[in-house]
Amino acid sequence: MMLTKEELSTYLVSRFRKETMLEDVQENPALIPELIRLSQLDEQPLGWRATWILRHSIDDNHRALLAVLPKIITRLPVMHESHQREWLKAFHGQVIPDDQLGKLFEVCADLWMGISHHAALRATACEWLMIIATKYEELKPEVVLLMQEDYMEILTPGIKKSLQKKPIN
Repeated sequence: MMLTKEELSTYLVSRFRKETMLEDVQENPALIPELIRLSQLDEQPLGWRATWILRHSIDDNHRALLAVLPKIITRLPVMHESHQREWLKAFHGQVIPDDQLGKLFEVCADLWMGISHHAALRATACEWLMIIATKYEELKPEVVLLMQEDYMEILTPGIKKSLQKKPIN
């Protein structure tokens, strides 16, 4: 089935097979800009699903995604938690400009410290803190402080163990 831009949003909120959707996007790259537009919407599950398909459809450093990166990072704090996590996962493999990495670090620190957030979101945010601290050595002490038991105690044993395995020093 060849999907059109007009059908994309309807399709995303219905039940669909991931493989079929990815094939449609691969066959019709003109859908990428529409996926990027839809992925910025607050309407759920549309925004989250568009981000999810986008993450699986684009190469690292996709030009269209890099163009909206500053806007996405700015909007991350007000997005739904599942949407926030999906964007953080979508950022993997992208070369994020230094000025945006600082903003991303702040957003991820806030998400990590928000102990009422879902554990999976907090863990993904913490992974980004570690990634950024690897690039900027001066942030490592801050990340070490953020990894104290106060922020770890409510995590599941599996997530806690996973985060503790990752080196930050």
